Amino acid sequence: KMPRFNEADIFAALTARFGENDALAFAARAADGNIGQAIRLVEDQEVRAREQTAEELAKENIRETRAAELLEQEKDHLDELLELLEQKLARQMEQTPNVRTLSRLKAVRDARAQKRKNVNSGLLTEVLADRLVKGKTIWQR
Repeated sequence: KMPRFNEADIFAALTARFGENDALAFAARAADGNIGQAIRLVEDQEVRAREQTAEELAKENIRETRAAELLEQEKDHLDELLELLEQKLARQMEQTPNVRTLSRLKAVRDARAQKRKNVNSGLLTEVLADRLVKGKTIWQR
């Protein structure tokens, strides 16, 4: 497993490599301790946009229509988005464990498994948007 760096160290390394840049603070924060991911976030506009989408989807108060819209926009890169979203929700669970976040994390993992089984992407994104917002668990149905 790769060592995790703190946000300040990543920011300092990025500043040394890229100079002053508006994207550095976001990249240092969003990389979750992974220096390679931080560098990709600075260098690749698409990766940075996908990271911001995952960050928005991971928010507790996201509306279902907004979640569906974001998932639809990223349907061509759904695998990467779901991986990023899973990382964000896992990090939330580490920091403040609760049933709702666990349920949302399970929804993303289920969606990734369904994606591997070639489930219709439209259906997959609709169900995921619903489960991300409502945070229902299998025992709450």
